[in-house]
Amino acid sequence: MTDPKDLDTKEWLAQISHQLYVQNQLLQELVGEPQEKAEQYSCDFCNETVAKGNREAHLRQNHNPPDGVDVSKRFTQV
Repeated sequence: MTDPKDLDTKEWLAQISHQLYVQNQLLQELVGEPQEKAEQYSCDFCNETVAKGNREAHLRQNHNPPDGVDVSKRFTQV
């Protein structure tokens, strides 16, 4: 595990954001709320499945892409 002293603020925020996303997904499954029927895409880097509208946020939070990256070329529709 990474030593917390080695992380900068941006990395901390990205990790916290990702953990909140995962927790929200798990809570929705436990409560039984219907999930959005949006188009789903698989990330070409980590194979995580995300909704169409969450692709850019996923890339920024998890993969630190350079500015101007075309989101559509980094995901495959499932």
